[in-house]
Amino acid sequence: DGAGLSIDLGNLALLRKDPALAEQHYIQARQIAGANSATGLLAGLNLARLDEPALREQHLETLYRDIGEHPTARLDARLYLNLGQQALNLDTETHALALRSLERGHSLASQAPGSRAHLESLDALAQWHESQGRISEASG
Repeated sequence: DGAGLSIDLGNLALLRKDPALAEQHYIQARQIAGANSATGLLAGLNLARLDEPALREQHLETLYRDIGEHPTARLDARLYLNLGQQALNLDTETHALALRSLERGHSLASQAPGSRAHLESLDALAQWHESQGRISEASG
């Protein structure tokens, strides 16, 4: 589909260190799919990666709510894992959002044990717990 292709092109542009072109592709994907579609929400997550850190936290909170309210997106573990990973990488203020997202993604992915999403969810939760250990060591 055209929106999926635009997302793929955006990801490729990002790999090539061209965030402006990536942003154009992600915006195009949202326009094609509709901002409130599952694909549009994925495009929104990709756009959030391009936000300045100060704006990204609010954008991720809004996307978490929007995903949870969507009839099919709320069942897509990959969206929650994407959001959780971004929140985890942002800063310690967003670790609660990261944990909520990663746990929700893991819960959904656990319905297909051994699947790629299930393995990614386990890895992401391990990263979250590892980050909590580093925070404890730094403050202890």
